[in-house]
Amino acid sequence: MKKGMWMAAVALALLAAGWAVGRFVRDTAAVVPLAQSVQMQKRADPGPWGRIVYDYSMIEMAPALWKHVQTAPVATEWKIHVANPESIRQQLLASGFSMEQTQTLMATLTPIAGGYALHPSDDLILALAPQVRREWYALLAVETDNPDYDYPIRFRQRSPVGWLEDSDVEASALALARRLIYTSGDLQLLADMNVLHRNIPNPDTLRRLACVLSRETTVLAYLLVGPQDNLDQLAEYWGYPDRQDAVRTLLRATQRSGFDRPIPLSMLLPRFARDHIHRYWRAGDPAWPHCHYTSLNFYADQPDEGCTNDTYAAQIVLRDYVTVTTQPRLGDLVLFQRGPNEAIHSCNYIADGIVFTKNGGSLGHPWMFARLEDVMEFYSYPSPVKISFMRRRDLAVK
Repeated sequence: MKKGMWMAAVALALLAAGWAVGRFVRDTAAVVPLAQSVQMQKRADPGPWGRIVYDYSMIEMAPALWKHVQTAPVATEWKIHVANPESIRQQLLASGFSMEQTQTLMATLTPIAGGYALHPSDDLILALAPQVRREWYALLAVETDNPDYDYPIRFRQRSPVGWLEDSDVEASALALARRLIYTSGDLQLLADMNVLHRNIPNPDTLRRLACVLSRETTVLAYLLVGPQDNLDQLAEYWGYPDRQDAVRTLLRATQRSGFDRPIPLSMLLPRFARDHIHRYWRAGDPAWPHCHYTSLNFYADQPDEGCTNDTYAAQIVLRDYVTVTTQPRLGDLVLFQRGPNEAIHSCNYIADGIVFTKNGGSLGHPWMFARLEDVMEFYSYPSPVKISFMRRRDLAVK
């Protein structure tokens, strides 16, 4: 989400298998027999949620969605808010630019409100050494007017398949993308989609590369139910706050098999989350279904599209949610902040560190499960985030 979203209102609140048009990429658990997959999956810590097993996989946008996502390329512009252009020269050199590169860039300098802008050529951008790109782009990311660098495309390796692996994209296009990728901790980042637009003339190649770059690591998770499990306890957790009877019916039918059987966690979610998990935007969804719209509609039978408006969403949080410091439970809001007045993301707690999330408002971001620590890493660039758990006020008193 962009800077400035939710701002002071949220700060006050804190103080007081592939569906739709997405696909999974060669996940081990998805291709082996069910009995084997349960044995191979990671096991979550036991808790009121029961016995959860999970594996990492990867989801990517289907080519048909590209026409709804793509935007026309624009000239690359690096904005720096300083009073003295000489300080820009010094910053370039300190970041590792050569003297020749620095002189070339300074020749493109133009004044803007509150500072200056540089206008690099594609050749210069592609020629940057990885360390220089990492240092300079981190500096651009903290500026307020460089959204491509503040919120670059990002990927954290968790699944068996790498970001640009196992694809049918031409080698030359992949090589071009690799020249633009830089790292921060465990994250791989790409901020220069405009450069790819301008340097890949074949629309089909660009579309397929964009789908590969849209990949996100997700979690496929199941609840194991067997003769030894307490159905009332499981129904109380997974049916919270008002679906216990329906969930108990599913649990009982599963338990009657006589041995451990896995239930996809998606089948245990409320209607909105169940309908959206592991899919991308489709006709009928809002035009900008961002993370706050997603998290605030978790329990909804009919989603409130007003939550796509940030001011309205902030009012909902301020009025209807309270901060909780006890163990989070199904559906609790997880709010990510870079500062007291900057809420940059929200998602919903599921169980044992698994969350239901949509990492951005773009139609190219799916609704999915992820590990909370992975989402924190995802949003910790360019600066660390803090999280708070919040619960609907009417549920907090139960």
